[in-house]
Amino acid sequence: MKSTNLNSGPLAAPILGGAEVIVRLPLRGSSSLGFVLLEVIIATVLLAASLLVFAQWQQVQQQQQQRHQWLADTERLQQAVRSYWSDTGQPPPSFAQLQQHGHLQQLTTPWQQPWLLQPQQRYVQLRLTAPSAAAASWLAGQIVGASANAEQVLVTVWQPAQSYHPDSPYLYRVAIADAPQLNQMHTDLDLRQHNLQGIDQLRASAWYGQSLSAPEAQLVQVQSEHGHFTMVTAAQAVIGGISMEQVWQRITEYQQLWELCVARGGCQG
Repeated sequence: MKSTNLNSGPLAAPILGGAEVIVRLPLRGSSSLGFVLLEVIIATVLLAASLLVFAQWQQVQQQQQQRHQWLADTERLQQAVRSYWSDTGQPPPSFAQLQQHGHLQQLTTPWQQPWLLQPQQRYVQLRLTAPSAAAASWLAGQIVGASANAEQVLVTVWQPAQSYHPDSPYLYRVAIADAPQLNQMHTDLDLRQHNLQGIDQLRASAWYGQSLSAPEAQLVQVQSEHGHFTMVTAAQAVIGGISMEQVWQRITEYQQLWELCVARGGCQG
């Protein structure tokens, strides 16, 4: 009987009538090939997942860089408004005017929306429309002096001090010639528990305080409910409607009369 190797490939088996049936048996190592194919599939899935994570990370990085550029350019826009105002003495009327005067070149705007300039008397308001109220709130929270109203982002740029005219109604730290009204206060000043130091002379129509300590004071009129004094020196004093000067004069007169009476022998001490 002839032996047949079942792992050698196709097997031809004779049947009645002289015909043959070819039977294909699995080759040796086919199970190893299946494991390799499974490993390739797993590696492909892991690679695809890694590429997806990398693409998402790269997208986040690009968004962060873009937002950082938005904030930097918004700050440049605010500085350009101040520079224009300082150079010309007037607020910029439009965005195009800033570019024409060379105060601002290329600018990246958030969400590719244009900034609108609205000049006011003492400030310029920058206005931008965000895609949503949440986006407007986020952008306003990143910019100093900004606020959000629905989808609107509002940035206030105040008039720089260099552009003030001498006749502007502001208090100056140094005297302005021929304009004493610029050194006068027209409102209350609240120091919020801070000290006021370096005063040469202090003149007041009324003074209210918890305590007063002074090595020397010259007062025209003082009203006090309680007082404790070590020494009081006064040219005139009125207590209970009675002048202390008149009381002293009466005491002096009584003392002189007493001494005269004693000298004549009519009074004894």
